Amino acid sequence: MMRISPSIASSDILHVADEVHFAQKHCHQVHLDVEDGVAVMGISFGMKMCRKIKELILKDTCLSLHLEVYRPLDYLEEIKEIEPDIVFVQTNHLEDPLSVLRQFQEAEVHTGISISDADMASEHMKSLIALSEQVLVLTAGLTDPEQRFRMDLYQYAETLAQEERIPVWVDGGITLKYYQRMVQSKTSLHAAVMGRGVFGDKENFLRTLYGTG
Repeated sequence: MMRISPSIASSDILHVADEVHFAQKHCHQVHLDVEDGVAVMGISFGMKMCRKIKELILKDTCLSLHLEVYRPLDYLEEIKEIEPDIVFVQTNHLEDPLSVLRQFQEAEVHTGISISDADMASEHMKSLIALSEQVLVLTAGLTDPEQRFRMDLYQYAETLAQEERIPVWVDGGITLKYYQRMVQSKTSLHAAVMGRGVFGDKENFLRTLYGTG
């Protein structure tokens, strides 16, 4: 069964403890997007907030982190302290992405890459996937401000999961309807990162998950 990993960046940050509790209770997953406004258009939160959230994480909860920043190595020491279960590093803007990934792994951080539509033609992609413990495929365009779900990127993720035999996640524009379609199709994907699909209407999310309100 494909897991749901609620993205805290889409939750009510003023009540983050309650939102983390909700994600843990119903999904046993918490996803953190760290965005610096340079590597991507948005700005979310940094390591200080990640450390606070880490204090709330229960032992049976998977903590994943998507590092969408211009200089990922600047965050390495703090990420080591937080000890996420998996860190997905955005690499499309890096001059030497293989070196960055290796340095994370040498620091004993569980590391993978995020793959966007901007990465598809990268000469390093096969080598990066081979180094990755897990992979996150962005199912919306990297520069799309509306973050609309793209079926071609989803199909790429499915193919990757079947061919590489490693856990593949998807993230971007995934509504509850898209999630249901994925589950019904007996997807090979490991997890779907969902923000507004979880926190936008919690009652509807619970009805979808449990058949209750």
